[in-house]
Amino acid sequence: MATPAEPVLASSLYELENPNQKVIREGESTERQPRLKTSSKAIDKALNGGFDFGQVHYITAQDREDGQDFLQSLLASHLLAAEEATGTVIDCMLAFDVRKLHKIIQASLPSTEDSAQQALEMLDRLKIMKIFDYTGLTEAVAEIREHLEHKPAPRGTISDSEDEEDLVASQVKSTAVSSRELLIVTNITHILSPMIKTSYVQGQATLTSLMRLLGHLAKTQDVDVMVLGDAHPKKVAEEETLSMFQSCLMRSALGDGIGHLVDTHLYLYKLPKKKPENAEKEAPQKAHVLEVVQDRHGDRFSQWAAFEYDSDGRMKDIS
Repeated sequence: MATPAEPVLASSLYELENPNQKVIREGESTERQPRLKTSSKAIDKALNGGFDFGQVHYITAQDREDGQDFLQSLLASHLLAAEEATGTVIDCMLAFDVRKLHKIIQASLPSTEDSAQQALEMLDRLKIMKIFDYTGLTEAVAEIREHLEHKPAPRGTISDSEDEEDLVASQVKSTAVSSRELLIVTNITHILSPMIKTSYVQGQATLTSLMRLLGHLAKTQDVDVMVLGDAHPKKVAEEETLSMFQSCLMRSALGDGIGHLVDTHLYLYKLPKKKPENAEKEAPQKAHVLEVVQDRHGDRFSQWAAFEYDSDGRMKDIS
């Protein structure tokens, strides 16, 4: 006979579905965790201060390598921001460049004799999980959740004994794990695209299940989840693009429905800085653009920022 699930208070479910409208109980702090800032002021301004913790952000990259570069720079900013900041990369491509990340971190530190060692010590706060298939991906997420959940069931769960006082006491004794955690999943198109091609319905159901799993982890553990995916190789018609720029005719390789499964859906692509004087002989210089094309909470929709990288791989504003 199957064991019935423990009942959960309705208020707890409400808070999971509406993180921005959480009911503040007596004695609880009203402070929200500071947003994750990048090394580009333009991007931070477009995102109203940076990427929110407790949310899932999905990036559709026009170029896979550009997406990797963006996440490398973002991860470096995260590890540099605070000593308690930790990160996990679920590498579906088996191509995460640790040496490049070390270079970005070292370049961001004051130039001293031991800057290389300091950058190496920061990498001690980063875990890299290499996976080969969807099963490995879900197991990796479960392992991360287990690591973060060093505490009993939340107060919203009603135990058989109804002894809430014992539960509170055990929560006080439990060791708290830093919640300033950044989780990066790259690149899920590599895992899910073959499944969608084989069976569109089953593939989309699997995608939905995965995003709900990541969303639950983000909200319950206050994790900033960044997911990278490819753009579809075929361009869409101008009237079908989600971008505010008519020249951006890209779409997610996993379908436009991905935006309804996450908190924020962003496009990462390139646009010419300006038209060259001699288009036949001179290739136009391009800038990287990050644009919010779908936003569950609505306050960042259609916001965008142009940026570039310096010689060390750090994001910076257009000069």
